[in-house]
Amino acid sequence: MTIEAVLLRMDLRGAATEVASARSAVRQVVEAAGHVVDAEAVELLTSELLANASEHGSGPVVLEVIDQGSTLRVQVVDAGCLDQTEARRRRAAALAPVSLTASRGRGLAVVARLAADWDLTSRDGHTIAWFEMPWQPTRDAMPSS
Repeated sequence: MTIEAVLLRMDLRGAATEVASARSAVRQVVEAAGHVVDAEAVELLTSELLANASEHGSGPVVLEVIDQGSTLRVQVVDAGCLDQTEARRRRAAALAPVSLTASRGRGLAVVARLAADWDLTSRDGHTIAWFEMPWQPTRDAMPSS
C-alpha cells in the first residue's frame, strides 16, 4: 500500500496571472522533497495545466502536488464541469499532430509527451487535469539502515 502525502495545495482564483507564482511554488516544493525528478518538466507541465484551467475552466482552481511513493502527481481542479465527450475529444486532440501554423493547441500535447501518465476527468461538478512523473528519493533522502 502506498501512502500519499500532499506536498502542496494552493487555492487560486483561476487567473492567468497566478500561473507564475504557482509554478514557482511547485518547483520549490519538488526541489525540496529530496527526490530525483525532472523539476523543469514538472514546472512546465504544471504551467500547461494551470493555463488550460484558466482558459477553459471556471471558478476557483485548486493545485495539488502529491507524493505517491515512486510517483509525483500534480493535479489541477477547477469548477468547470467537463463532460466525458469533451474529455475524450481533448485527449484525442492532445495525441494528434499539431499544425505548424497553429498558434494554440499544444499544451495538452506537451503534457501527453512528457508525463508518464495524464488524464482529464470530471467528478462532482469539477474538472480534474493531472499528470504523473516517476521520482525516486536521492541517497541523502533515503533512511539509513
